[in-house]
Amino acid sequence: MTSRIVTGAHYGLRDWLAQRVTAVIMAVYSVIAVVVLLSNKSISYPVWRDLFSQGWMRVATLLFMVSLPVITLP
Repeated sequence: MTSRIVTGAHYGLRDWLAQRVTAVIMAVYSVIAVVVLLSNKSISYPVWRDLFSQGWMRVATLLFMVSLPVITLP
């Protein structure tokens, strides 16, 4: 008879939590982007430049990009 090592019931908890956190980050960024796009009648280069010159938008974009899934090949 082989003995089984019991390690607990937290199999995949870290992956599940990472998926949920990144989904929330991406959803919030998407809502912000839609609100910005719909609030301005004319989207031009100066509007984009002013938007992305703000620190909070740079941080939000960085978090969004980091949250994107990475495809790993076997």
